[in-house]
Amino acid sequence: MNVTVILPPPVDKPVGGYKIVYNYMKLYALSNKASKVNFIYPLSLPFKKRRVLLNIFKYLYFNYIKSNFYNWFDFGDISTIKHSVGSNIKLIQNSDLIIVTAIRTVLFFKQLKIDKPTIYLIQHYEDWNIPIKNLVESYHFGYRNVVVSSWLQNILKNNNSNVSLLIPNPVDDLFDITTPFLERNSKSIFFLFHQVKWKGCKELIESLKIVLSKFPQTKISVSYTHLTLPTT
Repeated sequence: MNVTVILPPPVDKPVGGYKIVYNYMKLYALSNKASKVNFIYPLSLPFKKRRVLLNIFKYLYFNYIKSNFYNWFDFGDISTIKHSVGSNIKLIQNSDLIIVTAIRTVLFFKQLKIDKPTIYLIQHYEDWNIPIKNLVESYHFGYRNVVVSSWLQNILKNNNSNVSLLIPNPVDDLFDITTPFLERNSKSIFFLFHQVKWKGCKELIESLKIVLSKFPQTKISVSYTHLTLPTT
């Protein structure tokens, strides 16, 4: 079986949405060794300004200079997983199953008018990327909608769209969470920091200041990747 996953343009540093898909497909490849997994990274997507020269540079850079851009994730030595930068329509046509996730990749595949079994992995309500009307329409494309949280499940239900499956995002083993929930410190808070404004971390930090002023014994932990934490 040939499975093709369509992702946004390639990234050479950790990104949560990519990592979730990478994890699932690595597990799939390990448990289905006769199958092939192809990751495709189109450089030109709907609702994104077309920059021809920049796309040419990215194509050359990620194909010839940094073709191992995905090495921030540990794929191990799985030989059945391949990465392809560019649209690669022929590879999509020859696939048995398509997986799309970010809304722009969904619209990219929809425009191709290729009839293949398709899974739509919905990881967020991406109303910052395209008009809400187009976003909601994508939930009715007839793909198998898979969501990663109950609040996304509710959004789809409120828009009269079917949800085939709810798969809550797991916690990475790197965090080494072994203490049972009821045995943990009830006065501790952990969050993931991100600089993107709509993530709301600035407002969260301001709220935590209030929490600390009233409950100074509270322990606050934060995790981040390549981003710079605020000093205040």
